[in-house]
Amino acid sequence: MKKIVLDPPLEKPIETAYTVFGNCQTGHSPLFAVCSDVAAHDALVHIFISKLCPVLNKVYTF
Repeated sequence: MKKIVLDPPLEKPIETAYTVFGNCQTGHSPLFAVCSDVAAHDALVHIFISKLCPVLNKVYTF
């Protein structure tokens, strides 16, 4: 069932903390890290674009 009325925005933005993703535990730097005080939406947009760009470059390379 779809919501007719959207949820109101949060009064206080969600706090984020430093987190790494894609860490292989062998001393390499992580593939992606989210620094503290970065909005979750901004972090998701950044990882989406960084994952999408190689695909677009491959598809549209002449």
